[in-house]
Amino acid sequence: MKRPGVQNEHALADAQKLLAEARYLDAEAARKTTENAHRELAVLAKQLRLVLLAQDYLETGRMEGFLGVLEDLSQN
Repeated sequence: MKRPGVQNEHALADAQKLLAEARYLDAEAARKTTENAHRELAVLAKQLRLVLLAQDYLETGRMEGFLGVLEDLSQN
């Protein structure tokens, strides 16, 4: 039969391992959340660029800038 002190040490080690795993998962979730926010911001920037150039086209009739942006976006 194991001594109570040894059992407590094993329980403590198991608890510390679970806590470390939880912290790791928490950090991974935060990293992924940040990456997703950056992607969303990049998409918003592209959308804004398109809207501004579409507005410019409507006001001036020039397609050069708009077509250039579409070409740039198709390469990304």
